[in-house]
Amino acid sequence: MDVEESQKPTSHKTLAEENSTLRQELEALKAEKKFIWTLLVDISRRLQVSSASIKAAVSSLLSYDILWDFANQHEFLETIDASTDQAAQLVLLLSLSFRLEAERLELKQEPHALQEILSNVQAESAARFPGLELELSMPLEGKPVWVDYEYLNIALSLFIEVFQAYADHKKILLHVSERPECWTLDFDGMDPAMIRLLNTIRHCQVDSQFSRQSLSPEHILSFHIAFKLFHLQGIRMEIKSKPDSQPQLSIFVPIVTSK
Repeated sequence: MDVEESQKPTSHKTLAEENSTLRQELEALKAEKKFIWTLLVDISRRLQVSSASIKAAVSSLLSYDILWDFANQHEFLETIDASTDQAAQLVLLLSLSFRLEAERLELKQEPHALQEILSNVQAESAARFPGLELELSMPLEGKPVWVDYEYLNIALSLFIEVFQAYADHKKILLHVSERPECWTLDFDGMDPAMIRLLNTIRHCQVDSQFSRQSLSPEHILSFHIAFKLFHLQGIRMEIKSKPDSQPQLSIFVPIVTSK
């Protein structure tokens, strides 16, 4: 009886449902590709602007026709320094994005102490953003997490970089707690509007006009890359929204499971 059932032809209704599902997946994939390539074009233009600024400043300093005083020389050097930092960040985003789209990014997931990773992110944030206070509340010990050290560091740093750029107050509270199957990272102090926007970017639902008014292309791409890096490592993200309270961002990092 079971053999006969398995040999029955697939019904027209089932085929129609499967076809509809495939079409929806294809449309979602097309939308995501369009979303990404629009960002890459905008970021490439910004990279050209940064390169042009560096070139103009260097050419001015090297010019024999004008003798610049110390103040002007220092201003040119500041322009070169800022433009170089921006260009380096844009190149990093483009490199990560291209490798993710081509599925050429290789992860090396191993057991790591989450405390070490978060302490490193905190130190890097303090060095890059002196006006930002990232306050950690976490146990000193606990089970190791199963992640790629470098790429989890990058993903968390990208999140913090974007939030600090748009936050009205420069303090982020990160509460870390251990569960049986994962570590939970709860972020407090983030702009509610930014968290809601983050949720739309996660689903590639931000139109170009809204994007330009709210976030720069590199920051939108930063969020998208962070989502991808989380997903590849089995890290979940959740945005909790309760009545009469601010939305909260939570990230769930899997612990090492014994086999």
